[in-house]
Amino acid sequence: MEAAYRGAELAHHWPMTQAIPTTSAGPGNQPWAVTSEKVNEVVNRLVAAAWPLRLIAFGSAARGELAAANDLDLLVVEPELTSRYSETVRLQKALRGVLMSVDLVVTSQPRFDERSRIPGTLEYAAHREGKVLHDSL
Repeated sequence: MEAAYRGAELAHHWPMTQAIPTTSAGPGNQPWAVTSEKVNEVVNRLVAAAWPLRLIAFGSAARGELAAANDLDLLVVEPELTSRYSETVRLQKALRGVLMSVDLVVTSQPRFDERSRIPGTLEYAAHREGKVLHDSL
């Protein structure tokens, strides 16, 4: 239970609202737009469903380009995995009802540790440039 609370607490510290456009023509007014409220909901659901070690946003939303973001790219780091595919499907089901596109990449901590040192990998970019939305370490 403590980790779920911690996830909610950390999610509120990620400042995304400053880049949301306010004009009626901007993508921020679309019902499927990436917003800080939806990001918080995604973090809370994933923490409750998976108890991940880390959730790391990468891509345009993590770079502060929320106005240009049409989805949330999220790396889910779990202690161990038996099947990345099965876990991705399970976590996508936990996000049903969130009106926002979320691209999940699920990995284990050992794989993340190994690949985060290899330039050109997603893990490397997430480690260097991503925004940590949840950290239970």
